[in-house]
Amino acid sequence: IVSLGFVFRILIGGFVGEIELSKWIIIMIFLLSLFLSVSKRRDDVFQFENHNKINRLVVSQYNLEFIDKLISIISTTLLVSYLLFISSNEVLSKYPSEFHIFSFFFVLMGVFRYIQIIYVENKSGSPVKVFFNDKFLKAILLLWILLFLITIYI
Repeated sequence: IVSLGFVFRILIGGFVGEIELSKWIIIMIFLLSLFLSVSKRRDDVFQFENHNKINRLVVSQYNLEFIDKLISIISTTLLVSYLLFISSNEVLSKYPSEFHIFSFFFVLMGVFRYIQIIYVENKSGSPVKVFFNDKFLKAILLLWILLFLITIYI
């Protein structure tokens, strides 16, 4: 439900701004928000299973093994969707540069770093705090944006 809310936001924004949205951007927004939501839920389940702390009543209906498998499936699907997006005819016709394919490496490193934070540091409770407290994620995002700007304007 949370992920559908983000999809509705981008659809409404595209409608209001009269911007034609790619099917891939809609899929990726859904998958990214689902990835972050499930990661956040993992933190709740981790707190419940390891510290007997109940942040939400629904945590008793999950376990870490199930959540971990969901994270694996969603992150893999997100990465494949991104690859399909940057190699799609829509992108290639608008931005004929071949440099945008390299943006995948930044996305891959960002997803890997977030997964490291989830599993090694067990700090996936607040995606906003994770982002603002992690220099590597901020650097990856900046490099990704710079590469896209270069791809679009050069």
